[in-house]
Amino acid sequence: FTHTAFSFAHESGVTNAPVDPNNVAPGTLIALVQKGMQYLELEANVDGQVRSADEAGASNDRQELGGRA
Repeated sequence: FTHTAFSFAHESGVTNAPVDPNNVAPGTLIALVQKGMQYLELEANVDGQVRSADEAGASNDRQELGGRA
């Protein structure tokens, strides 16, 4: 888990944020990720495409990489 924590901190820039870690409730990251997945699901349904969040993310990844969706 050490490598994962390092990667997250480096990629997100969280170490440069003016946030006191003592004021962040346990489970905040998980709640944010879950909310993001809910928004993906909502966006897919609003677009008229009834897909799961997994399918929406998978097709977006293929498009971003220049592959066929």
